[in-house]
Amino acid sequence: MDSPAPIAPLQQDSKTTPWSLRHRVAFRFCLMYLGLYCAATQILAGILLFPKVDIPELATVWPMRQIIFWTAAHVFRIRHELVYTGSGSGDKVFDWVTVICVLVSP
Repeated sequence: MDSPAPIAPLQQDSKTTPWSLRHRVAFRFCLMYLGLYCAATQILAGILLFPKVDIPELATVWPMRQIIFWTAAHVFRIRHELVYTGSGSGDKVFDWVTVICVLVSP
């Protein structure tokens, strides 16, 4: 009976180059943006499925909701009340202001 052949150690490819500063910054920004966006919207509640547990969108609870209301009123000069629950739509002014706040925050 033949013994199995020894496994060769992994060799690193000598042709790999490290990421440039521009690529590292872009990667970290995109990772932070996507992570904050998933946490602020209904995506997090869709991923974490626990029976009989209602996980709210983090954008609709304090302090994020107050930040979004302030941004809508003072930056975008929106004077009407923002609807943030109960509409079932993802195309509300509240959602767009949330996207802008998350985009600026990283």
